Amino acid sequence: MSNKVNYLPPADAPQGSTMDKFFTDVTGNTLGSHKELINRLAAKRHLTEVTSLEESDVILAFCPIVSRAGTDVEAALQQIPAGKPAILVVLHHTFNPDYTVPDSSRLVTRGDVILTVDCLFHESKGLLKCPHNQEAIEKILKRLDIAPENKDQWADQRKILWICGVIGVGWGIYTSYRRITEKYPSLFAIKRFQFIHKSTLIKQL
Repeated sequence: MSNKVNYLPPADAPQGSTMDKFFTDVTGNTLGSHKELINRLAAKRHLTEVTSLEESDVILAFCPIVSRAGTDVEAALQQIPAGKPAILVVLHHTFNPDYTVPDSSRLVTRGDVILTVDCLFHESKGLLKCPHNQEAIEKILKRLDIAPENKDQWADQRKILWICGVIGVGWGIYTSYRRITEKYPSLFAIKRFQFIHKSTLIKQL
């Protein structure tokens, strides 16, 4: 069995929300700021950290920027396990709570990363207490309350779309054939005669 860590929120916090069990994936040295963010999330809702990916509802991935945002985010995306919805927290090192950061969600192309947020942190101050970080936390809390897509339902939808596609292609071929035969009836009459004549010769042999 895997170890579980329950983060207990205040008594008035919502219980039994949609995605409560999370798996943590840290792609670099966050200087402990990822734990602080988890604690801030847990102060407003019930969360359970699990060490088994299979038991989790969602992956909380933390990517500290140490070189270039594009390079570090790309490396983080390659490290995040597949198979579960993921929330990517991109951490920018600064002591300025008003520091303007680019929107890292533009760098994310994986469909299973359901949310990307940017946060500010510093080695001496930890996760900065600023409007930017508070907005990121609210976005995460809101996204955790949205049910993840049902895989079986999505598989059924893809199957239906595939069947509709096959029917559409078949109907397109049929209508094209009808149009050609109506436009060039003599051509197809000759082809049919040649086929019948060839079949008759084969039978005679």
